[in-house]
Amino acid sequence: AALIAQDYDKKIERKGMKTIFLVDDDIDDQELIIDAISKVENDISVITQTNGNQAILHLLNLQEINLPDLIVLDYNLPELNGSEILEALSKHQKFDAIPKVIWSTSSTGVFEAKCMALGARAYLIKPSDLKGIHQLAQQMVGLCQ
Repeated sequence: AALIAQDYDKKIERKGMKTIFLVDDDIDDQELIIDAISKVENDISVITQTNGNQAILHLLNLQEINLPDLIVLDYNLPELNGSEILEALSKHQKFDAIPKVIWSTSSTGVFEAKCMALGARAYLIKPSDLKGIHQLAQQMVGLCQ
């Protein structure tokens, strides 16, 4: 099963282990996608955060060697939304090579365009069924390669 750790710096170092940093304030959505990711690839660590400001602080405090392979952001988050996080990360070169994905219940084109302009690799709509969640997890794991 996927390793879930709240504190990334305590992550178990394993050669070749991929890491996804997931920021979503809906714990049910976190659990659904983490479960689906672990079924796609069982050697992925998923680190979670529920707050936009805390996510930024967490990422800024990471050493280069501990940076995640993928950053997944919910659009609607407490304190800072997904596009605001993308904007903050764009000011730091160490995050440039990391794929960033927004996943949201909102299919508003303006939000999507803004996120893509700020460097998101994809803007994904949260599916309403398990099959859709599994397909989304496959896309996310694919971006970690």
